[in-house]
Amino acid sequence: MNKKLLVLLPAAMLMLASCGGGNTDPSKTDPSKTDPSTTSTTSETTSTTSETTSEEDLSKYGSLEAPLTVAQANAIMKEECTEDKKTTLHPMFVKGFVTDAATPSKYGWGNFHLGDTLDDENGVLVYTINKSDTVTKLAQNDELVLKGYGKLWGETLEIADGLEGETKVYPEALVRKAGTSTISVTVEHATVSELPETAANDTELSFTVTPDENYKVVSVKAYDEKIEATEGTYKVELAGNLTIEVETADDAAPVGETITIDFTVENYGTIADGVLTMADNSTYTVNSNVYANNGYLFLKSKEEPKGQAFVASVAATNKAIRSIEITTGSGASGSAKYLAFVGSSAITAAATDVTGEQNVAAGKSYEFTFTGEETYFAIQCTTDKYNGQLAKVVITLAA
Repeated sequence: MNKKLLVLLPAAMLMLASCGGGNTDPSKTDPSKTDPSTTSTTSETTSTTSETTSEEDLSKYGSLEAPLTVAQANAIMKEECTEDKKTTLHPMFVKGFVTDAATPSKYGWGNFHLGDTLDDENGVLVYTINKSDTVTKLAQNDELVLKGYGKLWGETLEIADGLEGETKVYPEALVRKAGTSTISVTVEHATVSELPETAANDTELSFTVTPDENYKVVSVKAYDEKIEATEGTYKVELAGNLTIEVETADDAAPVGETITIDFTVENYGTIADGVLTMADNSTYTVNSNVYANNGYLFLKSKEEPKGQAFVASVAATNKAIRSIEITTGSGASGSAKYLAFVGSSAITAAATDVTGEQNVAAGKSYEFTFTGEETYFAIQCTTDKYNGQLAKVVITLAA
C-alpha cells in the first residue's frame, strides 16, 4: 500500500491562499505552526479541516487566541490592498509591540506603529484605535493585540477602519501588556532626585528638583508638557520612554512680564465688530466668529474649510514675546490643531513665519517658544468641526 505524505504549508502562505479559496483557518492552526519558518510533515493518520471548515471561517485572519504577527498581517495587506483606500475583506487580529508614542484621538489613540519587535523597521502604522473595556491605556513599548482592517492609504499600508455592512468600524485594542520604558533627565544648574533608569508603564514617578545656588527653576516638563510640583514634589505617570526636561535661570536675571487670560464671564472682556478686548487692555483681533462662555473662548469659522479660525494680537507695550502657552478646552480633542504664527508688522490672518504646531487633546497645555524680537502673534485653530476651544492663554514677554 502506498503511503500518503501530507505537507503542512507555513501559516502565512495558508492565510494568503485563503484569499483565493484556501482551506485552512489560521485561528485553528496549532500556535507552533504560526512561525513562517516552521514546516512539518505528518503521517497518513493526520486529519485536515478542509471538509468541516465553513466559508465564514475561511474569511478570518487570525483570532484573539492566535493572532497574526505583524509580518503576516503585512503579507495579507500587500496581497489584498492593491488600490488606494482599498481594505482587506475582513478584519485581522494582530499582535505586536507599540514602537513609538501613540497620539490621543477622540476615539482612543492613533498614529503609532506596531512591530514584531521594539526596533522593528517594518512595523505597520495604526491609524486610529478605539479604547475598550479591557484596554483603557496605551503606551510606547506595550505589547498589544488588536483587531482591525488592513488599508492602503496613498502609498502607506495601515491598520485602520473598515466597513461592516454600512457601519464604519475602527480598530479595537483587545489585550494590552504594559511595557518597560526608559527614564532620562536633561538639566543644568539643578539636581533631580534619584529616578530609576527603567520602569513599567503606568508607574507613577515622584521626584524633586533642587536648583544650584543663585539659580531658580523656570519649568519642568514631562512628555513635552509642563508639570507643577505639589508640596515640592513632581509626579508623572510613565507612558513610554520619558525625558524629564528641567529649565533653570540665573536667579538675578530679570523676570519677564506675564499676561494670563482666562476666558471666564468676568474676565474675557467685550466683543464688538470682530475685536475681542481683554480685561488687561490687550486687543485681540479675530477674522471669524468668536464668543466666550463658561470659561472657554470659542472660535467659529464663517467659511470653509470649517474650523479654520485665527486669534491675533500685539504684545503689551510692544515688548518681544518669549513664549505663548495655550490651554485647550473640553471640545478641542480629536483632530484639532493649533498653530502659532508670528507676524512682523501687522496682525493679519496671513501672518508668516510659522513657529510650531500641535495636534491637541482636550484640557492640556501647549507651549510655543520664540527666540527673536517678535511682538505679534496669531493662533490658528483647525478642526474637523466648526468650533475650536481655548480655555486659557499665557503670554510671557521679554524683560
